[in-house]
Amino acid sequence: MGGVLAAGALFVATSLVWRPGEAPILLFLIFYHWVQAATLPVQAMLAAAPMSEFLVLGKTVVSPEALEHATVLSLSAIVALAFGIALGAGAPRRGNSDMARQVILRRNDSVFFGMYAVSAALATAVGAVAWIQPGLAQPLVALAGFKWAFYWLLAYHSFVSGGTLRYFALAFAIEFVASIGGFFADFRAVFVMTACAFIAAGMRLTRGALAAVAVLVVVVIFLATLWTAIKGPYRAFVSGGQATQVVSVGFPERAAKIAELVSEIDAVAMTEAAATLAERFAYVEVFAAVIEVVPALIPHEAGALWIDALTRPFMPRLLFPDKAALNDSQQVNKYSGLQVSGIEEATSISIGYVGETYIDFGSYGVVPAIFLWGVVIGLVYRWISYGSATRGPLGMGLACAALFPISALETSLPKAVGLLATTSLAAVVVSRLLVPRLCGWLQVKPDRRT
Repeated sequence: MGGVLAAGALFVATSLVWRPGEAPILLFLIFYHWVQAATLPVQAMLAAAPMSEFLVLGKTVVSPEALEHATVLSLSAIVALAFGIALGAGAPRRGNSDMARQVILRRNDSVFFGMYAVSAALATAVGAVAWIQPGLAQPLVALAGFKWAFYWLLAYHSFVSGGTLRYFALAFAIEFVASIGGFFADFRAVFVMTACAFIAAGMRLTRGALAAVAVLVVVVIFLATLWTAIKGPYRAFVSGGQATQVVSVGFPERAAKIAELVSEIDAVAMTEAAATLAERFAYVEVFAAVIEVVPALIPHEAGALWIDALTRPFMPRLLFPDKAALNDSQQVNKYSGLQVSGIEEATSISIGYVGETYIDFGSYGVVPAIFLWGVVIGLVYRWISYGSATRGPLGMGLACAALFPISALETSLPKAVGLLATTSLAAVVVSRLLVPRLCGWLQVKPDRRT
């Protein structure tokens, strides 16, 4: 039953956010949410076994009823989110795709590579400042993330023009290598941005293209499994044995350690890593544990978590140094009865913003609250995609960069709201201050007829 419900939710939700000719970042957001909510029920359906067979954290405290409840609420929330996004984003603008192509073809690929290279260098510099000044870390990291808008523009130009892919291939290689050299190997971004550019460019899905997509999917899954197998000893090495999320060794040493760890992996380790990866995606387990505790042992918070999430972005740590630090694992332990590892062990496990919405408003409040959150996301997408300073290819790239950080269902409320607020602000800075001075030809005046 859970698998059928998951399939239905996927069809309805993706149909609502599909926008032909535009960068499908909304589609990715909904699909990634769905993957996290549907992993357990799909596993159970394929294995013809109850979902409880696949639990890791809550085997002794989560009942089948709570699992089913969490699954239904999560999938319902995703559909509600999609409805809200569709309402907030409005109908796709006629001619936006054609105009994007016209604008993007005004320059050659070397120009777009130069723009990407400058943005990547600025992102590195901004990231260094964020490290020195933690009080400004969140807005600075959000600003640094907008290098992906220029990466997207380069990829989009490469696919639309039909010319050589050498500059795109170089940028892809740079970002992929850089992504696997940090404490967190988040190589999703480079693949997602590439896919968003490929789809927006309207590339024909020939047999060769379909084969390439299939290979790409397999490669991503393989790399994710490989990373899961080595991340424990690798993180211990790069942090110098400290229980902190820091990198204390240079890139050559990190690369050598990765190569060493990969060479030691065998089939058994890969099998165990694949199972662990599937468990990592399964979001509803923690949510189900919360349902066992709230409201039976802890009453609903009546909006306290949402109020905290909405006020945090307006309280920068630079001005409010006493603001409580976020501790997702501590939140999990409080509301679920689980005892998961936290910042002391350099890890973090969250309830996820749907589960936290349940803590605030109960089962009947989840769907309307998440619907409203979807409306906000849709409005941000519409403002970025069709604004007078951003419409066309620039808006598509900026929308991808702004919304990618909130694509995970597991993201906590304060992080989700804070990320959307800071990336929206960063989009203003990029489109109003940087682009007009550096590449104003990307901006086009709105056509009142569209």
